[in-house]
Amino acid sequence: MALRVVASLAACAIGLGAASFSGRVVRILDGDTVEVLQGQTPRRVRLHGIDCPERSQPYGTRARQFTAELAFGHDVTVIVHDRDRYGRVVGEVILPDGRNLNRELVAAGYAWWYRQYSRDLRLAVLEWMARWRKRGLWQDPNPVPPWEWRKQENRRRSSPAGALRYHTGVHMRGAAGSTGLVGAAAAGFRACSSARRIRSSASSISPRCAACSLESVVCRSAATWPRMALAALAAS
Repeated sequence: MALRVVASLAACAIGLGAASFSGRVVRILDGDTVEVLQGQTPRRVRLHGIDCPERSQPYGTRARQFTAELAFGHDVTVIVHDRDRYGRVVGEVILPDGRNLNRELVAAGYAWWYRQYSRDLRLAVLEWMARWRKRGLWQDPNPVPPWEWRKQENRRRSSPAGALRYHTGVHMRGAAGSTGLVGAAAAGFRACSSARRIRSSASSISPRCAACSLESVVCRSAATWPRMALAALAAS
């Protein structure tokens, strides 16, 4: 009963009489994405009007933890605003005590007001207050908005060098032999769990690329890499 009352009040608050449903939060995917069990059907919900740091960003993990602390295992009401291109419900999550999870994240400094998709000036005010009080991510003097972070990641992965790093993982070759995992990791290359280890001419065990036999750690999809990535690897 209490959940129905909260849902009605919240719907009136946005002035749209938006559709809503209730259920238990059974999974936290990111700070701004949760899974709510409606009956026996899990519904993925992207929080409307906010954008939390990506997991690879500073405060991304803390944002996810904050959402889990407030919502995981609780019965909530979801006010539906839309559906995104991935089929997720886009909405506001109302907690059992009536608080709005979307706003709580912004107020705590674990989310940005997603101004590109929201005209909710309450979120703008909460973000300004969090900035002023240096809460959460605003302790960082130069925080990067997650939408800008994603653009940078996409550009990095689409370049030949970026494709090399993304697909190849940790590149082991250097001017004087192997740079080692530590040096390669420091250069920005990622390890791959599906690398095949074979014996080198020196009879030592070393990671090798299944596509070009260079001393590298690679993923199982090596045969399908773009030619430019393989060319960049051969030239490195």
